[in-house]
Amino acid sequence: ANWGPLSDTNCHGILWSFINLSDPSPLLDCLLGRVANHPLTVSCSAMCTDPRFEQHLEFLEANIRRIKDLTLRTDYPSLDLFEAVICTPAPALERCNISFIHSSTGSDASLQSPLFGGNTPQLRHLNIRNITSPWTSSFLNANFTTFVIHCHRMSAAEGVGIYHILEA
Repeated sequence: ANWGPLSDTNCHGILWSFINLSDPSPLLDCLLGRVANHPLTVSCSAMCTDPRFEQHLEFLEANIRRIKDLTLRTDYPSLDLFEAVICTPAPALERCNISFIHSSTGSDASLQSPLFGGNTPQLRHLNIRNITSPWTSSFLNANFTTFVIHCHRMSAAEGVGIYHILEA
């Protein structure tokens, strides 16, 4: 089979829009060169031991506004480096799974700003693990189909507050 004609006619970049940041760099460069401005589906395991850790962060920061589906796992001991990504508005984001798996302390990572700046008008599926954030009504008023928060510690008042916002 000759893939050349297929790749040349793929003007929308759909075929190339699924990005796994764990793939080898030459493959990523090829995919990104073909995707143009099409919305992205991105999977990223940003582990401390990965020599491309900083490159992953730079990619996410540069492209967060056009990512429609984000899966992010990290074992980094703090979310400070990720705040530029996960506190930036993400207007195209429809599906988001974020896992902060540095759980040796048994505590959650805390964001000082609302997740994605509270600006995710397309978000329908959210699943976050071990992250707390200021839960604002602007963020939680999305038309969620899936809304899952796994936290080590969430006060009853926070849980009730989230419930009342979602109920409104």
